[in-house]
Amino acid sequence: MRLAPLVLAALVACAPPAAERPASPAASSPPTAQATAGTAVGAAAPAVTVVPADPGEELRRTSFARSGWKTDLARRTIDLAEITPGGPPRDGIPPIDRPTFQSVQPAGAWLAALEPVVSVRLNGEARAYPLQVLTWHEIVNDEVGGVPVAVTFCFRGRTDGRLPPMERVVALESAGGPVAYPFSVLKERRVVQEPGVVVFYQPGTASALDQAQIARSKEVGAAAVYRPEVDGRALIFAWREGGFVDAETGSRWTLLGTCAGGPLAGKRLEPIPHANPFWFAWAAFRPETRIVG
Repeated sequence: MRLAPLVLAALVACAPPAAERPASPAASSPPTAQATAGTAVGAAAPAVTVVPADPGEELRRTSFARSGWKTDLARRTIDLAEITPGGPPRDGIPPIDRPTFQSVQPAGAWLAALEPVVSVRLNGEARAYPLQVLTWHEIVNDEVGGVPVAVTFCFRGRTDGRLPPMERVVALESAGGPVAYPFSVLKERRVVQEPGVVVFYQPGTASALDQAQIARSKEVGAAAVYRPEVDGRALIFAWREGGFVDAETGSRWTLLGTCAGGPLAGKRLEPIPHANPFWFAWAAFRPETRIVG
């Protein structure tokens, strides 16, 4: 059963912690159509690494304040040294811990057609988290398809001169190592396919960081990543007549990986976990990344 996506509807305003945060959006938003997906995530959560209850030396090497935390630091998937302070104190930017959602149609009353969202689909359940909301809260603690998830929107690290720092990229971990597909390349080609991976790009999504009201920001487009096969059958994709088409059957596909017409109508491509960060943010953690030109 395919479920209609739900859109995060918690719109509690909070004071910005930094000068670069955009001004508060106006109380009303223009009437709109369906939101466009920005970042797609579709894999099971990673296994949790359990370490001794007392992290010892590793904990002493951390630079973040832990006062008031109830977090069990013995259960984690990263090295504690990777956690760095961002300026505001704990909960200085209030997270959303109990998000509420609307279906796509009523969300159109406040979410503009070109506004980007973080889309998450797990175990048949689909959610959309507008950057209009994440810009002010940065973290949503939620459960999707029975899997606990933390949806975040925030960037820090050294720059890598191979691309402009603010170049948007599709970034993912592949079998051969980390790889990045620049939006500038995707904008020209619309479809980039490599063994086991196909990246779709489609114009029509606004930047979350250009104007105080996201709906009025410049258009930067959106991208998604899939395994290029259906029912074990490999497919080769191309951009043709304003849409994504596979060469084997001539079927037409959407940015969300659904076949909208042709012999494969109703089929879905399997999404590959990825991110749509700025290049400087991804390169800070994965300097060995291969860039697809």
